Amino acid sequence: MTSYITVSQFGLIDSIAPCSRSAGASSGGGGMSGPADDRLVFNATWHDERAALLRHFVLSYYVDDGTLELFEPKLRRVFLRRSAVDTVAADDLWVGARLNVFGRQVELTDYGTEVTRRLLSQRTQRTLAIVKPDGVANLGHILNAITLHGLKVTQARMVRLTRAEAETFYAEHAARTFFPKLVEYMTSGPVVALELLGRDAVARWRQMMGPTDSEAARRDVPDSIRAQYGTDKTLNAVHGSDGAEAAAREIPFFFPAERDAPRPRGSVELCGSSTCAVVRPHIVRDGLLGQLLAALQAADSDLQITGLELQWLTEARAREFLEPYRGAVAEFPALAAELASGPAVALALRWPCQGADAVEAFRRVVGPRDPAIAALLRPQSLRAKFGRDRVRNALHCTDLADDGPLECRFFFGGEES
Repeated sequence: MTSYITVSQFGLIDSIAPCSRSAGASSGGGGMSGPADDRLVFNATWHDERAALLRHFVLSYYVDDGTLELFEPKLRRVFLRRSAVDTVAADDLWVGARLNVFGRQVELTDYGTEVTRRLLSQRTQRTLAIVKPDGVANLGHILNAITLHGLKVTQARMVRLTRAEAETFYAEHAARTFFPKLVEYMTSGPVVALELLGRDAVARWRQMMGPTDSEAARRDVPDSIRAQYGTDKTLNAVHGSDGAEAAAREIPFFFPAERDAPRPRGSVELCGSSTCAVVRPHIVRDGLLGQLLAALQAADSDLQITGLELQWLTEARAREFLEPYRGAVAEFPALAAELASGPAVALALRWPCQGADAVEAFRRVVGPRDPAIAALLRPQSLRAKFGRDRVRNALHCTDLADDGPLECRFFFGGEES
């Protein structure tokens, strides 16, 4: 019996395709169950740390019931039979995505069928956004607006551009009279580069930004980002790729595919007043990153975010970071598993005032480890507002003053100044 399904999470798929409701139906070849027209298919890899192997799979996501299957072509066997995986949904699927499949980080490396490519390529368009130096103070509000408009942040880094990097990135404007001012402005402080993904991402982000001139934006599009946070034509808070070709050129400038390829240097400069925070995956997954950062930035005007990067931790890496808590915190295994369950956002923070104990000051902003206790003792703290329980408690923060620079180096590298 043939029925019809539609998947519309975040607008990734809004076409209708025939499918079979029988999970046990056989495709008649390739070791994968079900007919080809009811699933999204990707080539995928998983780094098997125990065997020190990069294993290759064909991943099938069945859109009728949200089940997932992994087939290993090299061994011609089903590695994971068609199963429900609570940590994977349709809006998690795009080339370059990492999925948490029963504790394994599976990366989608390419479309597996032309049908999948056709369905998703336009609905998973990418664009580059930059929060410029004058926009960083409102980073949380800008990220929240991005989420509310249905775009997904898939990569994020705070960087400090050199003059040469800024001139290279804006080379197309080199002959314009505003070019020297633009370069000076873009190197005057840290910027946050973002890869955004979603349906018509280029056009939607440019519409959100508003006119280049912030004064014109305030007059014509008062709800736009530049109207709210920009100053003029140059100090206009944000940048966006002006087309798909520009996005394809600009994204690798900040997020090269090769890990060892040159890219702008991170903005972190460690000092004795540095501390570390890690926004947990459940916050990112629930679309609350912007709200949390906005609350953090509003909590203390002296607090500076000096480093930010969206990172995926393996469970081994998460356990390494949390090692001081092994044996001291009963939830250690669950904390490590949660930290490796999806993308987390590492933050380096500091107070500019001389001799400030940044770690203790930030701990007061974050609140007690248990959100229920935080709600009673510090109701305005981040954990009281955004935490769920002792494992999903919104974010990790450094506990000991001496550990601030050490934890920052774990995520960002760098030397203490």
